[in-house]
Amino acid sequence: MRLLNGTHTFNCGLAFLSGFNITREAMNDAVYSKFTKALMHTEIAPAIPFDIDRKVKEDFANSVFERFCNPFIEHQWQIITVQSISKMKMRNVPLLLRHCELFVTVPVHMATGFAGLLLYMKAVKKDNGKYFGNRNGEFYEIKDDSAEYFCQAW
Repeated sequence: MRLLNGTHTFNCGLAFLSGFNITREAMNDAVYSKFTKALMHTEIAPAIPFDIDRKVKEDFANSVFERFCNPFIEHQWQIITVQSISKMKMRNVPLLLRHCELFVTVPVHMATGFAGLLLYMKAVKKDNGKYFGNRNGEFYEIKDDSAEYFCQAW
């Protein structure tokens, strides 16, 4: 599940801010799909803290990528961002730390995805207790219990 959910969480803010609305759009983009494959294969899979055969992880990562490309699934990045800060803490921070421990280096794709989520959390407007970010001149609602914290932090 770390490959599926972890990839979603590392990608959601970055993909949405990059102009993609659904997973398939990002995965069909030559540059973004390369980023996602590298994230899964070179950073998340090696950091999974269980003794799982490398080939099994590779095959599962490939099937997850195929799922993200499925033309019949309208999986919206905006929905994936809901409560993404707690998902990041629970799912991905342990992977990021384990990668650093194993390879004594910052995982570039994980760090980029994390930065994208932090930027996604940048509220530029508050209205009736709701926080909104801005993507290319359009407001989007930040649906996360940490929205107020990030609004103040930014």
